[in-house]
This record gives sequence, structure tokens and C-alpha cells, in this order.
Amino acid sequence: MSNTLIVPSTQSTTALEESCKAIVFAIANQLLALPLSAIVKVIYCSVELSHSIHNQELILFDHQPLTVLNLHSWLASTAMAQGRSPIRCLIIAQAYQDLYAIPVDRPPTLQELPLADIQPLPVAYSKAIAQMADHFALVNQQDVTHKILLLDLHQAAHLNAVATFDEGGDESESSPNIRV
Repeated sequence: MSNTLIVPSTQSTTALEESCKAIVFAIANQLLALPLSAIVKVIYCSVELSHSIHNQELILFDHQPLTVLNLHSWLASTAMAQGRSPIRCLIIAQAYQDLYAIPVDRPPTLQELPLADIQPLPVAYSKAIAQMADHFALVNQQDVTHKILLLDLHQAAHLNAVATFDEGGDESESSPNIRV
């Protein structure tokens, strides 16, 4: 897991800037974005890790525990989730003091998202995607408009935890899958 793709600078986007640098990635044909300031690094997955991480809830990376956010289960239909591609990369992101690993099928891209293009999602749409995003951007690339959801890491982590305990039954009886 030592093949680093991106190590962002420590400079943050200020409110006075007209755009925000973001890492954009696809999960279940849905584009998602995180601000560059939230990204710790993006790493390639080994074949072994790629096959084993699908069912993991917690992994160790550089001697630090990371919560694995399985967003495929929230954004994909059952048929699509069962036939998904092997994980190629992990996006390591931080929100406050918490570190998260987001498995993705393809390497993410670095994009400038114009602040003027970022809009709130309609409440019904936000609820339909379990409120893991409440804003989106419409970005034109090569004469095609793409909808990019701005991921809320804390909400995604909350959904991940709820799904984990729902699958395991009683919280006291369930134990997380840990990959070391």
C-alpha cells in the first residue's frame, strides 16, 4: 500500500477564492467529491488488499486505524453491488481527528470546482441518498454536464456504522472485521 498517487499540499481553500480544489471519484456511476484539504493521501491497493477489503470495517494503515466507508452499498443497486469491480485505490481522508478509507474502483481526479456552481441539493434528493451529501456541483467537461455530489464524511461514517450494526444484529454481539 505504499504507492502514493497524491499527497496534497497543506494550503487550504479560503472563502475568497472562486473555486475549490477537490478530489473527484466515482462510486456506482455517481461522482463524489471531497475538498483537497480533507485528503491525506490516495494509494493504490495491492491485489490481495483489493479482494479482502470489500467486507472490512476497519484497517490499519501506517499503524493508524482507519474506518472503511463502503459507499457502494449506499449508492449502488443490489445487482450492481454484487458485480462491482475490484478496488484499485483507497482515498484516505480526514474529518476533524477521524481518518477514513474510501475504496474506489478507479483512481480519482483532481478538479477545480467553481464555487458559483455549487448548489444545495433538494431535501428529497438528499434524503434519498441518506443525506451523505447536501450540496452538488454541475461541471461541464467536453460538452457533457456532470453532477458531482459533495460528500459529507461524518454523515457517511454514521451511515456506515449504522449499516455495520444492522448487519451484525445486536451491537454487543457484533465485532468489526479488522484487516491488519
